[in-house]
Parts: sequence; C-alpha cells; structure tokens
Amino acid sequence: MINVYSTTFDKVKKFDNGNLDMMDEPESKYFEFFCGDIDIGFFRLRYKNGVINHGNNFVYENQRGIGWGNKIFLVSLNVIKIVFPNVNIICVQVHEDNKHNIYIRNKQFGIDNRYIETEEPNRFGFMERAREVDDDYKEYLYYDTIDNLWNRNKEDINKIEVKLK
Repeated sequence: MINVYSTTFDKVKKFDNGNLDMMDEPESKYFEFFCGDIDIGFFRLRYKNGVINHGNNFVYENQRGIGWGNKIFLVSLNVIKIVFPNVNIICVQVHEDNKHNIYIRNKQFGIDNRYIETEEPNRFGFMERAREVDDDYKEYLYYDTIDNLWNRNKEDINKIEVKLK
C-alpha cells in the first residue's frame, strides 16, 4: 500500500538540486509518499481554473532505479480525485532534454497529447521554470482530461493501492 501525506514546501525544498524549479506559492500543494513506512519521494500539485499542474516529481536517492519514477504520476491521480474533485485537465511540463521523463509521459499521456511550449507562463497560466526564458527555451507540455488519463493508465493504476492520510 502507498500512503500519501500532505507536506510542506519547507520540508521538501532541501531536495532541490537546481533542476526541480520548486516554488513556494499559494496554489502549490506538496505530497510525500511512502510504501509501508519507507519514504519513497514527493510530488507537487497546483490547481487553477479546473486544471492541475503536476510537477516536482522526486524519488529519494535510496529508492531510485526500482520503478518509483514511473509510478509517481499514477499515485498522484488517486490523490487528485480526492483533493481536487472538480479538476478537468491535468498537465505536466517536461524539459526537452529529459529523455527518461519524456519516455514516461509519452506512455502515460500518449504522444498525441504532447505539445511544444516556448513561453512562460504556459498556456494554462502556470510558471514552470525558475530561470528566465530565453530564445532557446522549449519544453514539452502534456495534457489531457483526468478521465482519459485514468482510462489510459487504469491497468497500472489498479496495481497500486493508495491511501491519502
């Protein structure tokens, strides 16, 4: 069973290695997750106008390489349905150089739901990058409805029991 707890920005900010672009803002909610009593990692959800921006996926160093990176999003879908029952669209933004994350998101969202984003804030009004946007800025923005994402990934979601505490 995966246990998910709401946590604070102050608790997780120590893990920002410069690549997470963590932001302390009112619409951000951080969640830490555990398998039994083993700390696995955390993720951030931001809600605005019926849209969830999913980000700051982080697996603690001692849990890397065993598949948790693939499961963070699936775990979060359970949390989203409980914490944000009025959500319609879920989006994830990925830097063009993050090949591993692109592979995962192509599978979870489908390649047809991948768009190029060249400006900030993104089309849903979320600032993703903590650095300045320059002429070379390009990220992939994945988005789809929660129902489509749930149905596309339901086989994998059903393998994970999630409890929000």
